[in-house]
Amino acid sequence: MTTDGITEAWRAQAFLSIKGLTARAEKAGPAASLRKLPQAIYRGACDFEGRDLRDDVCLLFARLNPPDRNKGVAALGPKHWDG
Repeated sequence: MTTDGITEAWRAQAFLSIKGLTARAEKAGPAASLRKLPQAIYRGACDFEGRDLRDDVCLLFARLNPPDRNKGVAALGPKHWDG
């Protein structure tokens, strides 16, 4: 989830858009951590605009962990978070 501060990054009469945001996420790669992915998207948007973004920016990411097969419940907690 994101605010329009990312998607409305502006260059040469065009917005970055959801398509541009998605391209920057894909460029970060499928193994990007929850810490590195938003940084890569933000840096990509700044590069697109050619400067630091002037609008407010919020990126929210969540990861769904597979069920803990030993307990039958979702294994959520600090041991699964990126450090």
